[in-house]
Amino acid sequence: REAGLRAGETALIHGGGSGVGTAAVQLCHQAEAKVIVTAGTDDKVACCLALGAEFGVNYKERDFAEAILAHTDGVDVILDIAGADYLARNVQLLKSGGRLVIIAVLTGAEAQIDLLELQKKRLRLIGSVLRSRSDEEKTAIIAAFKERFWPLLIDGRMRAVIEDVLPIERAADAQDILRRNRNIGKVVLQVRN
Repeated sequence: REAGLRAGETALIHGGGSGVGTAAVQLCHQAEAKVIVTAGTDDKVACCLALGAEFGVNYKERDFAEAILAHTDGVDVILDIAGADYLARNVQLLKSGGRLVIIAVLTGAEAQIDLLELQKKRLRLIGSVLRSRSDEEKTAIIAAFKERFWPLLIDGRMRAVIEDVLPIERAADAQDILRRNRNIGKVVLQVRN
């Protein structure tokens, strides 16, 4: 929604193997966009390809910008969880009129940017997070999502990717899985009465 992704455009999803990433791959695929991902293992890349991505890069083995530019003429939209360390390469990858949506800053919150490149390409940088939004905004976002995508979850055209379901008593183990970045998709804690 933030990026205004249109059918036929190319979207790059950083962290494609994460819970947010696997959902974003499917959402972009359902919007008839071409999907490219970065992920930290070959298994995560393979999962994203199975979910509808057309191309993926293991960023631990190859420079993602070089690999993507060898595969495309750039991308229209980027969903970024990395932040500072990826900013210059993200700007390099965006086509004219491209949109960069930053939803997390895992590699840092401060970076330098070439403003002339932003002007020349007419790029838009969009910061987005749910946490700071009002309850009314969150409710509207959820309603719009349910209207457009809930039927796709119900009929199986989209699915939640879940690495593991653990009892709440094993919350420390779940945290360890996430901290070590071993998961593909979500790790769910189950609470029983």
